[in-house]
Amino acid sequence: MEHTANLADGDQLDGLGRALRSPTYSICYVKRRYTVRKDTVLDAGGELAVDTPQFGIGPYPEKRERRHPLRESAHPRLPLPTPITAEKKRERTKLCSAIFGALYFVFAMWLLFSVITGIESNADIGVSDNVTAEMPIYMSENRVLAEYEGSTYVHLLCPALGIDTLVSSPITTVDNFLTSQSYGFDSDDIVSCDRSTVITEGMEITVSVVEYRDSFEDAVVPYGTENVYTTELRSGASVVDSEGENGTERRLVRSKYIDGEFSESSVLRYEVTKAPTARVVRRGCRGFVNVDGIDYPYSYCLDVEATAYGGPVFEGANTSTGKTVDEGMIAVDPTVIALGRQVYISGYNDYDKYDGFYSCEDTGGAIVGNTIDVYTGSELSAATQFGRRQMKVWVLETPDD
Repeated sequence: MEHTANLADGDQLDGLGRALRSPTYSICYVKRRYTVRKDTVLDAGGELAVDTPQFGIGPYPEKRERRHPLRESAHPRLPLPTPITAEKKRERTKLCSAIFGALYFVFAMWLLFSVITGIESNADIGVSDNVTAEMPIYMSENRVLAEYEGSTYVHLLCPALGIDTLVSSPITTVDNFLTSQSYGFDSDDIVSCDRSTVITEGMEITVSVVEYRDSFEDAVVPYGTENVYTTELRSGASVVDSEGENGTERRLVRSKYIDGEFSESSVLRYEVTKAPTARVVRRGCRGFVNVDGIDYPYSYCLDVEATAYGGPVFEGANTSTGKTVDEGMIAVDPTVIALGRQVYISGYNDYDKYDGFYSCEDTGGAIVGNTIDVYTGSELSAATQFGRRQMKVWVLETPDD
């Protein structure tokens, strides 16, 4: 359908737009509106032929096209794309539906095949069933398992978990095989073979489950013994000065169980709640006493109170050991110094005439504990002059010490 318009200044193009004040114009169809554009040469009569759609041209409202000054060039506008019709939309919808339907069908068939295959692989094979596989098979009670290429079957035993079964596994190490199982085995468990061993056909693997349990315990801390060595006691003798007392501590103990049976335990840490008290013991040790430049070994040394006896009444008398009393003999308490022992006696003065070696040969009713009685001879005055004094006694060592 064609419309003809005589263009003049300010004329309307039958509802097509406003005529611009220029000798050259063009028509552009945009959304059922016609706009006069500057790049079409009009004929000599000033008439412009315009092709319009079949639906006709109506009186559209006036619209002025806004154009940037820099865009007022000779470049024509590109034509608009052809609108998509309803028919084409329906065709595209049908095509998409067909594609998605095919994909859904393929997925459903794959899922159904997977389920059927899994059921068949887990099916129990009875005695009357015909097994045509040429690969090795293994029987576990009423179940037959076939070995597939690249895999093997392992006889897995675990008494603690009640496991006694054949397990199919890829050919790998024992450690990787146990890790892949769903029984919760870990690196602490004891395995009947080396974990780095590659599993073989029909291999038997026994696993002993190791479990650790932590607990707190109150324990007794035994007291120690503090030894104090002294020459005041004979060599080998000992005296307890103070008794010891046990202490207590709080311990965090980790116990190890193998297949539920206790194996061993260790203390992770502890805290002393009461410190123990040590037992103090004095022990006699060997020493040397120097007499006239010679060292004489002795078993022990004592501080004693010394008295003397003598006079005519003791002449020819016998001692407790059956010997005749004589100078160089002393009386002692046998529970402190044994009879027959040799001793060296010295006073606390720079010089004492009674310093010297004596033999313990006699006893006396008043000689108890650290007390000695020195025989001074047949003169009673010598015993009287001796009186009572403090002296030091070194009990000399014997081959039996």
